[in-house]
Amino acid sequence: MTKEDQRKHNRVGVSLNVQWQSATGKYTARCADISPEGCYIDSIAPMQEGKRISIDVQLPTGRWLPLRGEIVKHQPNSGFGVRFLELPESSRMMLEHLIMYAREDEAEES
Repeated sequence: MTKEDQRKHNRVGVSLNVQWQSATGKYTARCADISPEGCYIDSIAPMQEGKRISIDVQLPTGRWLPLRGEIVKHQPNSGFGVRFLELPESSRMMLEHLIMYAREDEAEES
């Protein structure tokens, strides 16, 4: 079974600013897709699979949504996948609204 088959939710394409800080510095990048379970971040930053990370995703309103997760896939010089962990209910609800908004936007562009 591939990673795609293992996903519980389909990801929706987005282009959102993200930022995070690690031992090697502060980073900014773009979130390319997102689902209730995780996201993919386009970044050349060196990341380690299995490492936990806290990221902030900028919402279309300009506010920042703090999310926590684990790096599940790293593609050097391309990006990395994050599986969300331990999200508070308020963050989960905001994430669901973001995804619903992105799906509606995607449908209008089709």
